[in-house]
Amino acid sequence: MFGRCFENWKADVPARVLFAVVSLVTLFHPNDKLIWGTAAVTLVALIWGIRRHNRIAPPKDAPAPENDASAPARPEDLARVVAEARRDIG
Repeated sequence: MFGRCFENWKADVPARVLFAVVSLVTLFHPNDKLIWGTAAVTLVALIWGIRRHNRIAPPKDAPAPENDASAPARPEDLARVVAEARRDIG
């Protein structure tokens, strides 16, 4: 129920109420066929919502590292650490 389905609030409010009513009926209805039917509709709606969200608010690119702290360690640096670990183990 977070976010918006439609940009217009006059369409968004009835859609939210409809989602809530369908969810409530599905939750308390004893028929298993209704559950499978609403699950199929929910899957389609989920795919539609993800595609719409990616169009409205696409993910940002990962920022480039500002320094070399995130760079992988060089073998020369690891040799000192390995030698220290061997000495500590005995």
